[in-house]
Amino acid sequence: MSVPKGTMLMALEPKLPIVGATANSRAIFFIITWVFLFQIKKKNPTLKKRLADVLAQQSLRLKHYLDIKKNGKMILVMKKEPKIIWENEEMLVIDKPAGLVVHQDFRHTHKYTLVDWLLEKYPEIKNQSWEYEYRPGIVHRLDKDTSGLMMIAKTRKAFENLKSQIKNRKVGKWYKVLVLGRVEPKKDIIVASIGRKLSERKKMSSFSGKPAKTKYEVVNYYQLGKYQFSLLDVKIKTGRTHQIRVHMKSIGHPVVGDRLYTKGRDRKIWQEIGAHRQFLHSYRLSFIDSLTKKAKDIKINLPSDLKDILKKLEKDIDTFGLTRCQY
Repeated sequence: MSVPKGTMLMALEPKLPIVGATANSRAIFFIITWVFLFQIKKKNPTLKKRLADVLAQQSLRLKHYLDIKKNGKMILVMKKEPKIIWENEEMLVIDKPAGLVVHQDFRHTHKYTLVDWLLEKYPEIKNQSWEYEYRPGIVHRLDKDTSGLMMIAKTRKAFENLKSQIKNRKVGKWYKVLVLGRVEPKKDIIVASIGRKLSERKKMSSFSGKPAKTKYEVVNYYQLGKYQFSLLDVKIKTGRTHQIRVHMKSIGHPVVGDRLYTKGRDRKIWQEIGAHRQFLHSYRLSFIDSLTKKAKDIKINLPSDLKDILKKLEKDIDTFGLTRCQY
């Protein structure tokens, strides 16, 4: 079986979750893909690697979804739902799993989103008067493949309060991030504007746009063979789209597993440690409780998939006097 040069993978690359997809259809996808991989093993190694990456992504995302029949139609729902970490009468803080889109937009019009889950669990939220109907209660967002803490408002009053806190820099957001390379200095603040990249609308750029600040501190250095990695504790001073991913890329240390801002050699490196999504986790949030007016500081651990990556790297840990990360 010959493969024409420049063959497009649009038909093979899944965009999960697909409404109406069944377990049988997805099993057929796996079989066809593996046969295709075997056929092109020696004729097109570049295409083979790309397809292998697609299959790994498919397998990872299927872990989070399950086929069910609802109102006569087959739909996909999450196996691993967002976990409620804290809540009161006006708001809640959740732990969002990776692979879950926060709300629908022009790229994600058929997916089961965090907003769908929210309205199923709290149907009364829909009756509030929201700024945007398609994202009720959503105060801030995390990228689809970023996991961790998010604040959600149950009422319009809480929504306005939390938005005001974010605007006035009263909300603290911290992330654990694994990047490629050895980051120096060990502590720094990255200051670079972030705006939409004109040539590729899905990407953001650090050459123009709104001001953005990212503060980081190295937690650990790792080395696996000839490759180096840095685990960072990151606090964002602003909340621009893809801020951490763009800022780390701008200093030559892209986020491990970031499919949008890495390619070629960088992808090969993070695939070797089993990273099939970006190593970016929102582990800490601080804010003012709108009911009690007291400060709240919430922390969670890394999810299991990111822990597994660090455990693999721990075999060749290079601390250089740094304390071991408590993840």
